[in-house]
Amino acid sequence: MPGELVLVTGASSSVGGAILRAILEAGYRVRGTGRRIDQLEELRSVPSLQMHEQNLELVQVPDMAAPDAFKDLLQGVTYVVHTASPMPTTGVPSNGETYDSLYVQPAVKGALSLLETARRYPSVKRIIITSSMSIYLSEGGENDAEKEKMLRDDDIQPVSTSPINDPLWAYRASKLAAYHAAVDFVKSEKPQYEIVHIIPSFVVGRNEKVHVSSASSSAASDVMSGSNGIILCPLFGIKSPQGVHGATVHVDDVAKAHTEALTKADAGGQNYILNSPDWNAGATYDDALDIVKRRFPDEVASGVIPMGGTLPTIPVKIDSSKAERAFGKFKGFEEQVVDAVGQYVEMRKAGK
Repeated sequence: MPGELVLVTGASSSVGGAILRAILEAGYRVRGTGRRIDQLEELRSVPSLQMHEQNLELVQVPDMAAPDAFKDLLQGVTYVVHTASPMPTTGVPSNGETYDSLYVQPAVKGALSLLETARRYPSVKRIIITSSMSIYLSEGGENDAEKEKMLRDDDIQPVSTSPINDPLWAYRASKLAAYHAAVDFVKSEKPQYEIVHIIPSFVVGRNEKVHVSSASSSAASDVMSGSNGIILCPLFGIKSPQGVHGATVHVDDVAKAHTEALTKADAGGQNYILNSPDWNAGATYDDALDIVKRRFPDEVASGVIPMGGTLPTIPVKIDSSKAERAFGKFKGFEEQVVDAVGQYVEMRKAGK
C-alpha cells in the first residue's frame, strides 16, 4: 500500500526510471539502485522525480552479482522490483571473457543474490522480476512454425544450451537462465515472498532520463537509444536488410504493470507478457512512416525527420490478454511512435 518502501534495482535505466516514477506517483517510498554514481546523479536531475525527492533514496550497487550485494538494502522493504540485468549494449567478450561470463552469469547470480538475501528480511512480501519477450523465442530465431504459433504467458523456452555468438542472443540466454533460476529457487526454498514475472516486448516511448534541462548535448540522439531506435529506424533513412520481430509495448504500460503487480491479489507466481495488440492485427514497423507524415508534417517537410528508411517486420503472434485484464488496455503502436518522435522533436527544438 502507499507509504511502504519499494526497492527498485536498475533504476538508472530508461525502463527502470519509468517504473521508479510510476511507483513514486502511486505514493510509495522508493530505494533505487544503479551501478554508477554518475547515472544516479543524472536520475536525480529528472524533473518528474525531483518532486518526489523526499520519498526517493538512490544507492550505488557496483556489482549486483557480488555476495550480499543487497544485504543492507532490503531493511524495511516490502516489495522489490528487479529490473537490473546486462543489456545487449554491454558489448562483446574480450580479455578472456565469454558471452556466458559477460551476460548469463551476472544475470543469474544477481537474481539469486537478491532472492537469497530477501529470505532474511521477513518484511519482503513480493518480488517483481522484469524479463524479456525473447524468452519465448526459439533458439533458431524465426521460423514458419513460430510465426503461426500464438505465444502465451507460460510458453517459456528451456534454458539455452547452444553456443552464444552475438550480444542479442547472449541477452536472451541471460534472461532465460535468470527466469528459470528464479522459478527453481522459489520451488526449492519456499521463501516467505512471492515472485511475479513481467515480460515486456520491445519497450517504446518517452525516455524519462532525457529532458530539456539535461546537461547532455546529445539528448535528441539519446531519445533514439534502446528499443526506440528500432521504431525510429525507418524515419531516419536507415534501410535495414535484417528484420525485427513485430512486438512493442508502451513504456507507460510497462511502468503501470510493475506498479500494480506490487499488490494485485492474484499475481503471485504469475507470468505477464506485455505487448500491444496492434501487432496481431498486422502492424509493421514501416507503419511509422505514415504515422509521422500525419502527426508531424512540418518536421517531415523541413527534414528534421528525414524519412526514407525501411525495417522488415518478422511476424510473431503474442497473446497479452491476461496482462490487459490485469493491468488495463495497452496503448497502440501509433501512440508509441508519437511519444518517442515527439520527445525527439522537443529535444531538437531545444537545441539538444
